[in-house]
Amino acid sequence: MNESIPVPDQETPSFESLSESDSDNDVEKKSWKKKLQEEAIEVGTVMAYLAVSFCILQTFRCTTLLVACSQNDFLTSYATALVGSVALGKFVFVLEKMPLAKRFENEPFIYAVLYKSVLFTALVNVIMHFEERFFHHEKSATPVSNPQTFWPCFLAHQLAFFVTFLVFFSFRAVGTMVGKEKLRRAFFISRD
Repeated sequence: MNESIPVPDQETPSFESLSESDSDNDVEKKSWKKKLQEEAIEVGTVMAYLAVSFCILQTFRCTTLLVACSQNDFLTSYATALVGSVALGKFVFVLEKMPLAKRFENEPFIYAVLYKSVLFTALVNVIMHFEERFFHHEKSATPVSNPQTFWPCFLAHQLAFFVTFLVFFSFRAVGTMVGKEKLRRAFFISRD
């Protein structure tokens, strides 16, 4: 009664098949690391562009009639601009991948560029309002009591933010059309 149960032939994995699966894992790790590196560079580029733009706009803001800045306020506004550019840079990167930002993806680039520029101009206003309300804990220094000076300056700042995003998203659209690497090479290496 000692019958042996037949065991189906099991192939033992060969050294070659093991090395193939290891190489597949290595390729996955390399592609994952490369993708992470590319995304970090992209987010860093967005943050750097926004940091420079926001610092310029903060200079503009502090030198106009909209806000009378002391030297301390001037330095604080630069710090706020840098922190805002980091926060908004990450948000731009994430939002561009969401359906909300892809609304006009199949339309001519001008629709997508204008839509994103308006969307992010509104976002900057929300962030600035949030920062002013929650971090300064004081009434706004904005002289709303004098609408003759407030509204022209306010509209000028909105236009400045809008143009900042218009340039940014225009370059992103061109990069999408011709390829990011080709655009980078044309700007920073050679046109050949």
